[in-house]
Amino acid sequence: MNPASRPFASPAFTRALASAVLTVGVIGAFAGVTYAVNGATQARGQVVVAAEARPGARFAVAGPAVGTATPGEVTVDPEDNVIRLNAPGKDQASWLEISAGNVQLRAADSTVAEQVLARGGFAVLGLCLGAGAVLLRRLLVSIADGDPFERRNAGRIALVAGLVAVAAVASELLPILATDLVVNRIGWSGLVHSQLDLPLAPLAAVPILLVLAQAFRRGTELAADTEGLV
Repeated sequence: MNPASRPFASPAFTRALASAVLTVGVIGAFAGVTYAVNGATQARGQVVVAAEARPGARFAVAGPAVGTATPGEVTVDPEDNVIRLNAPGKDQASWLEISAGNVQLRAADSTVAEQVLARGGFAVLGLCLGAGAVLLRRLLVSIADGDPFERRNAGRIALVAGLVAVAAVASELLPILATDLVVNRIGWSGLVHSQLDLPLAPLAAVPILLVLAQAFRRGTELAADTEGLV
């Protein structure tokens, strides 16, 4: 066989990879949905959501401050958005800084909506992973069969791109909705807030996948034209 015509992966390996992809997808879908459903059973208990402290917000230390007999207080610096910790009895020219962003807010007496939304991103991510695994398996099987430009492959890749976009947005948006519900319920809107921070890496993969889908569509057209000449 001409070395240039050798496949990068054997049909047997490609089929094994297709099976592995499907297995991971099924497990991911089941785990994500189960995690979200389990959250619904935790209603009235404690809910944990992501939040950011507002600049200038003041918080009491849970218990006596270090080296004192009375509870202390910390403030979020309005300029640097950090929490400054000074050591009691030490020169305050040195201090510790804790980022006020990406903190966890814990609140008791949660609702079903709060729990489901807090974990909803995992459910959507799992379902998208499962659906994407099915599409990728069919794509890999067609490649193993020696028919990479099977007419449905371009559409499958485009659907995978859509699933990546949905998973990326939902995994960030649903927890934010949960945070807003919790913050409004406990009356902490003046102290903490949520912020949408979309993951750039998955979203950057979407246009690449769409370009790949178009390339496969063009390959399908060329393959059909070649067959017509034979």
